[in-house]
Amino acid sequence: MRLLIVEDSALICKVTHLAFPSRDHELQEAENGLQALGILDAVNQPFDAILLDLQMPSMNGVEFIDALSQRAAHRETSVVVATSEKETSELVQEARWLGWLRS
Repeated sequence: MRLLIVEDSALICKVTHLAFPSRDHELQEAENGLQALGILDAVNQPFDAILLDLQMPSMNGVEFIDALSQRAAHRETSVVVATSEKETSELVQEARWLGWLRS
C-alpha cells in the first residue's frame, strides 16, 4: 500500500511509520499541504491513501483537500483525517460542514 503522510509533527510521523512497516507499505511524508501537493504532482502512480492532519503551517488540511479535489489524478484517493484539534475548532467545523469529517 502506498501512503502519503501529511503531518507537521515528527513524533506523529514516527508513530505512523511504526504502524505501517516499510516491508508492507511504501510511505512518503510531507510537512504541510503545499509540500504534499508537490509530491502528488510529481508521482506517476497515485497513493492508495493520504493520512492528513488538519492544523499545519503553509496550507492546512481543509485547504489541502480542496486543492486535492481539483486534481483529477488523485480525486479518488482515500483521505484519513486525524487531528488533535478540539471538536469546536474552526477547522474541524469547516471540514465537517464540507462533508470531509464524520463523528
